[in-house]
Amino acid sequence: MRVGYVLKRFPRLSQTFVLHELLELERRGVDVVVLAGRDGGEELTHPAVARLRAPVTYVGADAGPAAEAVAAAVAGHGLTHLHAHFAGWAARVADAAGTAAGVPFSLTAHATDIYRADVDTAALAGLLTRAAAVVTVTDGNVGVLGAMAPGARVVRVYNGVDVTGIAPGPRAADRTRTVLAVGRFVPKKGFDDLLRALAVLRAQGTDVAVSFVGDGPERGPLTALAADLGVADLVSMPGSADGDAVAAAMRSAAVLAVPCVVTADGDRDALPTVVIEAMAHGLPVLATDVNGLPEMVEDAVSGVVVPQRSPEALAAALARLLDDPAGRDALATAARSRAEALFALRRNVGALADLYAGAGAAR
Repeated sequence: MRVGYVLKRFPRLSQTFVLHELLELERRGVDVVVLAGRDGGEELTHPAVARLRAPVTYVGADAGPAAEAVAAAVAGHGLTHLHAHFAGWAARVADAAGTAAGVPFSLTAHATDIYRADVDTAALAGLLTRAAAVVTVTDGNVGVLGAMAPGARVVRVYNGVDVTGIAPGPRAADRTRTVLAVGRFVPKKGFDDLLRALAVLRAQGTDVAVSFVGDGPERGPLTALAADLGVADLVSMPGSADGDAVAAAMRSAAVLAVPCVVTADGDRDALPTVVIEAMAHGLPVLATDVNGLPEMVEDAVSGVVVPQRSPEALAAALARLLDDPAGRDALATAARSRAEALFALRRNVGALADLYAGAGAAR
């Protein structure tokens, strides 16, 4: 089996789940070719990119010529299947190229490509129906996509992490009182709510600091908000970090905060990989009730879930977690077990490989 992965941009730090997927497919003996519109345009790349054997071809950002180039790659590399991540540009290119080259295509739909107000739902329904298979990463998404295209074959396959390759971190008593937040500085991450929660905690006299690892267009507004709230001295923003640096931060932090929100245009996160990584590291997760987060984190069992857009709820939960090291240890142990049960990379990518292998027979 030879699979072409059609991606709008590659590599991207915010889409490390794609890299994990590719590497595991290669470990399983699947020949993979990456066909990307353009590179990630980022100075920092994940160190594991160096381990990827797959050739990477950049086919250009114009969907028409890109589809022609992908169709040519099908013949040139002897590809038997095309798979696209995100049900936008990449899926449209894979659809057109697969039709031209006579091979099946599948796609993984995430969240932005499903829920944003500017998504053409009629066009999306057509893509879903024509695809040999549709993968999505949360149970909630399965219902939405199934209702949109009743004839589509929609399956849920969680993103995976090599949990067995991650050693659990130290016990809570040996950690700092730093709250870690990791991700792009964009509105759907809800980092402004975390800053407001930090202001509540300061007013209550709670000993706490927050480290925002990442970067993006909201850096300036977030920096200004921290100053306005009087918490700038409790906040660090070290910038984007590769996987090793994020892992080191997870081994010292007390809690990972994931205060995601649904934005005014419907944008939201689906299944943040950083949550799976934190669970594998034995780092308790405080998340909001957005999209796939409650599927990942069982409230009061393997983490804590609070309503979105509630700095007060975030602050109250953080105060409880910071003052209860034994409770954090219990959550961390349960989270590690849950990560092993639901998000193991080998098992989940194995399901994808089986799906790709069966796609041709299903046509």
